[in-house]
This record gives sequence, C-alpha cells and structure tokens, in this order.
Amino acid sequence: MLHFVIYDLYKSRHHVEAITKFADLFMSLTVYFGVFHLTRFCLKWDTTINEIESIERLLPSTIDQKMVKYVKYLSLLILALGAVDHFLFHYYSWSVIRVCYFLYPRVMDLDFYLNLRFNWIFKYVPYNKFLAYVIAIIKIQIEFLWSFVDILIIIMCKYLISHFKYFNQLVTQKQNDILTQRSRSWRTLQVHYTRISCLVKIIDDSINPLVFLSFLANLLFIFKQVFFITNNLMKSSPVLNYIKCVKINRFTIETISYLLISCIVTTIRTVLIAHFASQLHAVSREPLEALHTFPSKAFDGSMKRVMSQVYHSRICLTGYRLFSITRGMILAMVATLVTYELVLFQF
Repeated sequence: MLHFVIYDLYKSRHHVEAITKFADLFMSLTVYFGVFHLTRFCLKWDTTINEIESIERLLPSTIDQKMVKYVKYLSLLILALGAVDHFLFHYYSWSVIRVCYFLYPRVMDLDFYLNLRFNWIFKYVPYNKFLAYVIAIIKIQIEFLWSFVDILIIIMCKYLISHFKYFNQLVTQKQNDILTQRSRSWRTLQVHYTRISCLVKIIDDSINPLVFLSFLANLLFIFKQVFFITNNLMKSSPVLNYIKCVKINRFTIETISYLLISCIVTTIRTVLIAHFASQLHAVSREPLEALHTFPSKAFDGSMKRVMSQVYHSRICLTGYRLFSITRGMILAMVATLVTYELVLFQF
C-alpha cells in the first residue's frame, strides 16, 4: 500500500493536496516502523519479563488495587477516545461521499463507500471487494494498535513511578531515623535505587522505539489537523478532500466537528503520555530535595555516594535515545509545535 501513497503524492497538483499526501506518507511510514518494532517487542517479551522479575524478586511490591483500578480506567479512557475519533472519521467520510452520490449513477452502499474511501488505491487498480474489506480491517487494527502503544507506555510509566515513590518514602524514613538517633545503613538505599534504575533501563531498552513513534505519529496527526482547521477558517478556498469530485463548504458541521474533536482527542493522548513519562523523571529527582535537608552529622561518605548516584543518574524514558522525556522537553516540544504551526499559517 505504501507505493500507492507515494504515487498519489507524485500526482498531487495542489499545494494543500500535496501537504495532505505528504503527511499521509509519513503516517504510513510510521505505521510500518511501528508494526516492525511492536513485533520485535512481542518477540522479546519473555526475555524482558524474566529480567524484570529477577529484579522484582529483590524489591517490595508497590502495586495496590487503587493503582490497578486507576490504570484500568485510564486505559478505557484512551480506548474510548480512539473509538470516538474512529467513529467521527467515518461519519465525516460518509458525509463527504454523500456529495459524490449525486455524481455517480450507482447505489449508495458499502462497496460504493469503500471504493471512494480508498480511492488512493482504486483509482489506479480495479475495485476489489475482498481487498477493500482487508484494507478496512487493517485500518481498524492500526487504530487499535495506536491506542495500545499509548496505553503500554502509560502503564510502564505508572509501574516505574510507584517504585520511585516507595524509594522516596524510604528516604523520608531514613531522615526520621537520624532525628530519632536510630541507625540504618545507607547501603540498603543505594542498592534499592540501583535496582529500580536497572528496571528503568530494561523497560526503556524495550519500548524506546515505540515511545518515539508514538510521539511522532501523534504530532504529525496534530499538525495535519491543525493545518486543515486553519485552511478552512482562514482561507476562502474549499477543503480538498481525498476524493476529487468533492469540495465541501469550509463551515459544514461534519468537517469542523471532525477536525476539532480529532485534534483535541490526539492532543489529550499526547499530553497523557508526556505527563506520565515526565513525572517519572521528576519523581526520580525528589530524593535530592530530602537529602539536602538532612542534618550535618548525617553527611558521611555513604550518604554522599547515595546523593551522587541520584544526582548523576538519568532516570527517564527516551524516544529511540534521541530525546529524553522531561518537563523541559515538553516545554520545548510545545514551543516547536506552535512555531511550525505559525509557519503552516503562511500556506
């Protein structure tokens, strides 16, 4: 299917249509790389779980029923947002194709819808019902996998955050022990921190390609939708859709509703991933604040080693190791997003 997208981009004659096809090409490439890395992740799942379990046996359990319910509800929310976005897209597509119904002497049925819905293939090859149904099923699977990857990243973040919160409690207990003249070895805290740092490395090695592709796909989709919204509201030319026989008025309810809601839904998903991933980094730095409040008599060689380890450890998820997800990175991402959207306004 990728070569049809590339050929469709080559045949584009209008700059708006070319931008659309170019975005579709990048989204298609993201899907292909996403399926490849998700397959690799599944094949290495047993090895990853065994490595995590070997460390978990040495750590106390930090998962409670409240956290499990929270993750379940959050997962259902992301799946519901994906379903809403998928439903709105088909509603929008159907409203677009209804216009073509008056230009074609055919019955308005599912085959007619799929023929025009996937016209980027069937304008080059004869319509085939089986192929159309297969592509429709693949599209649904892609939507589900997109949501699944976002849920996977959030669950991994919550899991790691729970371990670091427990470690922060141990640091607080250590502070109380010193104030009450009770002794506890710093070696225990250092070993505990080392183990959960290893958990972060194992999980990041497994999912960092998925994190990168998730951010890339979400941002590309947001760029595309915001471009269409601004093109609708700021210019007098009609929206160019994926079927050349259709030119929808720029203020139709279907068009504006789909573009706005789908952009908001994708933004919410991106914000959720960025929030939990950056929270992991923030929680891992909290022990430094507590350690700096310890009395001077507690500053011995063992404590300094713990402080040095916490300070120099880079605890965060990465995107293909090209960037680390921190609160500063989120601010830079938002600034970049606004900057390039202003550039798109010029079109």
